[in-house]
Amino acid sequence: MQNIKIHRFEADRARPEKTAIFAITRMETAFTVMPSDIRELLVKNGIDLTAISGFSAKAVPKGILIEVRTGRDRLVIEVE
Repeated sequence: MQNIKIHRFEADRARPEKTAIFAITRMETAFTVMPSDIRELLVKNGIDLTAISGFSAKAVPKGILIEVRTGRDRLVIEVE
């Protein structure tokens, strides 16, 4: 089973301040239980994680799916 990792970085730090890991098959549920700061950044940037749940039917290459930089925050979403 593949997972989605969402890393939240502050400024240009190399280590994430917070990481959330969810199974791709559980993305619809994951959105409601993930940390609020990560959820707010996703919504603010128009990222719909429920669309990712469609990936569960096929093998998705591992690696960074998207990186978003906004002011002092940076989100990195990757497939593991």
